[in-house]
Amino acid sequence: MRLKYIIVIASLIFTALFTAQIASAHPQKMHEVKKEQTQSQQTNGNKDEMPEHDANGAGHDEMAPHDEAAADDTGGHSHWGLDPNSSTFSKVMAAFGKYHPLIVHFPIALLLTAAFAQVLNIRSKTSAYDNAVTVLVWTGALGALGAGVLGWMHSGPVQTGENAVMSIHRWLGTTLLFGGFVIAYFMQKAAKAEGGLSKNMVFNVLLFGGALAVAINGFLGGALAHGGIKHLLPGFG
Repeated sequence: MRLKYIIVIASLIFTALFTAQIASAHPQKMHEVKKEQTQSQQTNGNKDEMPEHDANGAGHDEMAPHDEAAADDTGGHSHWGLDPNSSTFSKVMAAFGKYHPLIVHFPIALLLTAAFAQVLNIRSKTSAYDNAVTVLVWTGALGALGAGVLGWMHSGPVQTGENAVMSIHRWLGTTLLFGGFVIAYFMQKAAKAEGGLSKNMVFNVLLFGGALAVAINGFLGGALAHGGIKHLLPGFG
């Protein structure tokens, strides 16, 4: 019964945050207009400093890669509280969201260690590591809950044309937010079944799948923090 209450509470928290983000987000058009105005002012202010174009239009060709790189970096990704005129809600989201990179390491480490402990459990054939797996899965699920909620606080509302890496990271993380408790639920059922955790195929598939998903999402988060996936994988895409 406690697990059901935790899942319901987690669902309500996530739904409230998601609804608040949509309601508080600035329309995308406003950001586009501001961006165009800023670019126009910069262009007008630096007219005299721009190099003359040669007959082959080399000036445009040299600038194009920088424009593409800038577009690739932004990709519709936003953060709360960056605008000086941000609402109090946005500033509160930004204040808590900055702790996402701190807490996110816990579910990654705990769920990966849980998967490793389960491998030892299967090899032992005596369910010797059942208690270790149980503790690691439950703490990993709680860590995923915290990381997911803080992730939404950190990332800001969903933007039109959001960067593909950011979008996958956002929604895979959201899946793991609830997925950790799904794994824990089937773990509790497996513990009561004959053979314990090591013999339950459903639990094994969910645990190893969850460990793989959290590892992938950790890599995507690192890619976002270090300049994009092309920064970590040169030549990718």
